[in-house]
Amino acid sequence: MDFKIKIGTQVDVSDIKKQIENAKFDVKFKISGDSLNNLKNNISNTQKNVRDLTTDFNVLEKTISTTLIKNQGMLSKELINDYKELEKAIGSVSNKNSLNLSYLKEQEKLLDSTAKSQIANYREQEKAKAKVNADAVKVQQQEENSIKIKQQQKLLINQINSYLQTNTRLSGESAQAFKNIISEAEVSKDLKSLQNLGREFRILKSDISIAGQGGMTLFDDIKTKFSKFTSWFAVSNVVMQSISAVKNAFTEIIALDDAMVELRKVTEATNTEFDAFYYKSNDIAKALGNTTAAVIQTAASYSQLGYSLNDAITLTTTSSIFKTISPEMKSVEEATEGLISILKAFKIEADDALDGVVSKVNIVGNNFAVTNSDIVTALEGSAASLQVANNSLEESIALITAGTEITRDSSRMGNALRTISMRIRGLDEETGEAVDSLKQIDSIITNLTGKQISLFTDDSKTTYRSTYEILKDISKVWNTISDKNQADLLETLAGKNRANELAAVLSNWSTAEGVIEKTASSAGSAMSEFGKASDSISFKLNRLSETMTGFWQNLMSSDAIKVGVDSLTGLLSILEKLSGSLGSLGTIGTVAGAIFGATGKGWRNDSIKIYTITVSDIVCPYRA
Repeated sequence: MDFKIKIGTQVDVSDIKKQIENAKFDVKFKISGDSLNNLKNNISNTQKNVRDLTTDFNVLEKTISTTLIKNQGMLSKELINDYKELEKAIGSVSNKNSLNLSYLKEQEKLLDSTAKSQIANYREQEKAKAKVNADAVKVQQQEENSIKIKQQQKLLINQINSYLQTNTRLSGESAQAFKNIISEAEVSKDLKSLQNLGREFRILKSDISIAGQGGMTLFDDIKTKFSKFTSWFAVSNVVMQSISAVKNAFTEIIALDDAMVELRKVTEATNTEFDAFYYKSNDIAKALGNTTAAVIQTAASYSQLGYSLNDAITLTTTSSIFKTISPEMKSVEEATEGLISILKAFKIEADDALDGVVSKVNIVGNNFAVTNSDIVTALEGSAASLQVANNSLEESIALITAGTEITRDSSRMGNALRTISMRIRGLDEETGEAVDSLKQIDSIITNLTGKQISLFTDDSKTTYRSTYEILKDISKVWNTISDKNQADLLETLAGKNRANELAAVLSNWSTAEGVIEKTASSAGSAMSEFGKASDSISFKLNRLSETMTGFWQNLMSSDAIKVGVDSLTGLLSILEKLSGSLGSLGTIGTVAGAIFGATGKGWRNDSIKIYTITVSDIVCPYRA
């Protein structure tokens, strides 16, 4: 709102004072004393008027400020801005006269009128909100009260039913009295009536106890005792299960020790490092949804290929993640074998395996009509050949995906790509040797496609372009080639048995390009997928199982078990030699003599005497 300040008149007191001074010393005009006094009075009145106007302006400005503070939150933004503009206009007035004051007060009244309307609306809305909130609180209180009533009903009814089950000797009349209380409790609508019914139940129960009418019938008493026997049997079963669990624990610890022996065979590390990994393997298993034995075995598989223990642990973790996010894979071994093929073929370091391989495979498996296992299976049969043919991992996955989406056979697709990558370079797919018929394959491709497609990176013709790049150029003109030329080209590049797979790749090239685009932004895909998979029930059950394995690892030292086994073996060796020297009767006599002597029940009442004699290095107890 634009406030226009009107121009009015205001007496300049300083000018009047100057006139008085001039009048005093003007020799031409003589002013009488009365005139001078009147002039002074005028000045005084004018000064008072100026002060009063200034005060009125200040009061008006303060009134607006108070209005804004007092009604904060109740006025619209537009009205607040109008008030602030008016306040600013008041403060900027240099000619403070009654005309301007009246105008500004009039504007302030207009704004006040709008403010009153807005404040009234605000208060009505707040009143309505308060009513809604009060109603909500009332409903909530009713719901809470209803819940309490239901809880009290259930508690009282359960107490009465429990009493009836343990007091089957009650007369029909007494039992009916309890059932009547249950019926009333079921329809009760308030806590007070339920409390009264509870009191009635306690009184009735007390009266029956005093009269000696409670307790159970003979038949029910037998049933109760049998139930206790069943409980005892269940406890016995738990004990037997516990014994079985201990036996299984021994078996598991033995399996872990066997796996550690295999690991020690294939890698070099200190005893301290091996011991640390033995316990760390359980932490890895719990965190990654694997078994402790499988973790150790997988680490041994990687170590056997020349990886250090630390790299083997890293790759074991990666294999476990790969298996968890690839439910179609049957085992961690399958994930491990596939990962090894890829890492070795494409020369990928252990630290880069997760995002460098697994994330790329996973993002493709999530976005195209192939599984992680499809890609791994195809790469196992083609990775080495594709890498030698200068294909990157991403290009290899792209070719596999484009073809497998059509053929639905990843194993054949992997073999086909191996054949294609070799034939393009003029090599026989079976022997790996140069084939005369393929020496001029670049000319053959040009003749059949009608386009000059280079197989090499430059004119020196020493380095082949990747299979992906060559097939990409062919795919651009594929639909323009005649059927006969297509058939001849397929047979030239893929041989007679792999033509169908090559046709699938070329006809589905948009998928190959889509894979390249997806793998470029695949970092973190594997861990993101793993985070979702780790929230499954099966994953959590595995963690529970492996936590038990960790418990047995801590409780049962493999070294202690070995000492125990060695001791038992030594004892049995002694008994074996003893039985061989004395025969069956001698052995029986020896054992019986030891038993009788230990219990003080020999053939005579004297104690057993032990003599050490040398008979084939045997320690033999006998009687004097």
